[in-house]
Amino acid sequence: MDMQSVVVGLAARYGFQVLGAPGALSSSAHPLARIALAQVYLGEKKIAEAQGLLRAIVNSPTSLVSKAQAQILLAQADQSVNPAESKNILKSIDKSDQGRPAVSRATDQLSTQLAK
Repeated sequence: MDMQSVVVGLAARYGFQVLGAPGALSSSAHPLARIALAQVYLGEKKIAEAQGLLRAIVNSPTSLVSKAQAQILLAQADQSVNPAESKNILKSIDKSDQGRPAVSRATDQLSTQLAK
């Protein structure tokens, strides 16, 4: 593990703890810290931990991170370990969100990768 990975990992873990502290920041910012920590976990091959954080966002989206965004990130995390679940997650994205260009592009790209 290189030094940059260590620093990023520690910063994400520390940042998550700070954001989670009572009164630290508004609760709407917590998903951003969870996403950062989930990305660190994915880099460390701690898939289950990353999935848990992303599922928490799916279950409690905020104005900063929508449910569709969290579902796409979760599908990406599941892509290598459980492609069938990843496809199910993409199918479960609300149809109204599918009309948003960024969501549509991301789901199309991930669906194409899963079809290979």
